[in-house]
Amino acid sequence: MSHRLDELARILTSELELTRKLLDLAKDARAAVVSADPELLAEIVAEQEEWSARLEVSEARRVQLVLELGRELGIGEEPGLKTIVEKAPREEGLRLRNVGRQLRKVAGQLRETGRRNSMLLKQATANVDSFFELLSRACRKGSGYRPDGRDQGARKATVLDQQI
Repeated sequence: MSHRLDELARILTSELELTRKLLDLAKDARAAVVSADPELLAEIVAEQEEWSARLEVSEARRVQLVLELGRELGIGEEPGLKTIVEKAPREEGLRLRNVGRQLRKVAGQLRETGRRNSMLLKQATANVDSFFELLSRACRKGSGYRPDGRDQGARKATVLDQQI
């Protein structure tokens, strides 16, 4: 059992590191959005996908290991980390509890940063949409162009007349 508890501690520590990396990337993504750098944002998103895939692999192993430990410790249906920590020897349980707390804290920060980034992106999109709606209304009312793109003299025109 001790080797499985050690492996679980290593997996949780790995998940903590992966989650911290995703948190850093989420903060970088926010900076890319604020600076209006779509190329950088695309790079960050690609990197986030890579780190998320690593985290998924780690989580799958953690789930498998928790089930194995649950059987070994005589825990009934779907054992949770909390139950395993309670049944583990004191030192190993404390180590697992500490890493678990840190992981929950960082995961919460990641969720909050993701929520803020999502809100920022929605606001940016709304601002761009509002700008184009305003531009569209201004062009319809006072530009001298008809909706089909022709000016009042019936010649084709671009958005900005090159003769100006």
